[in-house]
Amino acid sequence: MKTRSLVGLTLLAVLPSPVLSSNAGETPDTTRGKDRDGWTHLVLVKPLSYSVGFGRLGWYRGDPEKTISIGGKPFSMAFDAHATSSIKFKLSGKCTMFHASYGLKTHAGGAAWFAILADGKEIFRTGEIYGYGHTYDRGTKTPVTLDVTGVKVLELKAFAIRGGAGAWSCWGDPKVR
Repeated sequence: MKTRSLVGLTLLAVLPSPVLSSNAGETPDTTRGKDRDGWTHLVLVKPLSYSVGFGRLGWYRGDPEKTISIGGKPFSMAFDAHATSSIKFKLSGKCTMFHASYGLKTHAGGAAWFAILADGKEIFRTGEIYGYGHTYDRGTKTPVTLDVTGVKVLELKAFAIRGGAGAWSCWGDPKVR
């Protein structure tokens, strides 16, 4: 697996994507690896570290045939992980904004709450979010946009509630610029 560094982030070069540069092997700069709006999608970046409560970290990297949904809203760029989970990204102080949707995977049971940490300090936290399996989903949440100016390490966390059975947490279209 080849990797490339971009603005302090390491891009995975494992899946063709319209947002990745085709100039593999060249020294990356801040003009490569971004979408048309200047966002770097974190699903295309190698995390600094991650942990999941059960199973594995799910990656959805832009294939319209392979999506995941949060409370019924589909995302082709997303992470999913059974709570309690943590995904850390090295930003190296070179990004100013973070944006993502969050919630429980459509048809998930369980409950969780979500937090975003900047250099170990909590900058965002939700209340409890519940999923009701196949009968009803209340896991859709509006996207969050946060100032991450100067942040070296960004961490996305989901915490299981009441044992966590079925608490499949999702981060939809997480991105920085």
